[in-house]
Amino acid sequence: MLEKLIEISRQRNQKINKIEKIKPLRTADEAMQKLKEYADLGYDFIEPEDKVVFFKYFGIFDKEKPNGKNHFMLRIRIPGGQMTPKQAKKVGEVAKEYGFRDNRNKNRLHFFIQEIGMENLITIIKERSKLKFSSAGESLVELEHFDAKQGKVAQKDGSYVLHVVVPAGIFDGDSLIEAGGIAEIYGDGIRLSVDQNLYISGIKDEDLGNALTWDLFDRYKNINTPFFNHLISCPGSDTCSFGVISGKVDALEMSEYLSDTIKLEDAQVRIYWSACVKGCGIHELGDIGLLGCKAKVDGVSVPGVDIMLGGRLINESKEAKTVLKAIPIEFAKYYIEELILEYKRVNKPNESFEKLYEKIKDKTPDEKIALIVNKMIDSSPQSTEDFSELLAEINRF
Repeated sequence: MLEKLIEISRQRNQKINKIEKIKPLRTADEAMQKLKEYADLGYDFIEPEDKVVFFKYFGIFDKEKPNGKNHFMLRIRIPGGQMTPKQAKKVGEVAKEYGFRDNRNKNRLHFFIQEIGMENLITIIKERSKLKFSSAGESLVELEHFDAKQGKVAQKDGSYVLHVVVPAGIFDGDSLIEAGGIAEIYGDGIRLSVDQNLYISGIKDEDLGNALTWDLFDRYKNINTPFFNHLISCPGSDTCSFGVISGKVDALEMSEYLSDTIKLEDAQVRIYWSACVKGCGIHELGDIGLLGCKAKVDGVSVPGVDIMLGGRLINESKEAKTVLKAIPIEFAKYYIEELILEYKRVNKPNESFEKLYEKIKDKTPDEKIALIVNKMIDSSPQSTEDFSELLAEINRF
């Protein structure tokens, strides 16, 4: 296996892609000088190599549009996801004045791992490094996130962190400025989370009510439905050249449908969306993961998703298992609806979907949801009739 890895590496290293050929053309200082020149000259004077490579040195990503409305994405690194009130307001002001929502980048590791396998890669790294790696160990908490039904988290000093649910991570400059204002008056900072939500920290118990009266909470709920509380989505094809589906738009539409259709309480469901195989929406770690792809209905290509179940974040993380491939977006919500309805029927108070899926894996008897999952795995619908028949079969369980 080591010989195979060395041979693959040798073959890859012999090839020089276009990016590596461009890099020697400028130093970082020269790239910065060109950036300043372009600020005066305008977009039409930007050279191709700067768009492709050198702008990225400074966290700037070109988003050229066919309609001529060209713009950039500016990446801001926020250490530990924590900002002071002043920082939050300043970022909000910049976003409000100059920008609109946008994202993201590229990797090639996915295809390399696909070629040799994750287990082989881990084994080879251990052999070559001659180091003894420890396992992730066992988590001392039940879940990686707090119970969103409360809308707040108690801190050691007696103050609270106030939850702001940001559906699919879509936030505007005005709202960030307002969040900074709340933190400035009542709290001590802002924290950004992996699940694309926002938290205002350091708020005293007697100030919680006043903080919740701000207009921010008319636009972004403090406590939302389980389908929004832990919803993650990458930007998708609207703003990312690698996206296969719209991403955030699809995620919001499905969560709105589920929220309107199913009244779910005392429940925790993590729905993670990625618009392509690069996985920026960490779909493989969601209770329910959706991966953008092309699907066909009656021979016509349409936007679709692969549906995955069983991603785990408690204890050692675990990737989800694909149960249905190439499901058209228009049908996907109905499959998820059936799973959630069964989850609602069998789950105990405060039992997460993650824990329920562990029961399915262990083949706990009399779990109807296990039959639904197995039926999904064994099916490969291709037409409108196929999808309708599969849904009808699931409904008959």
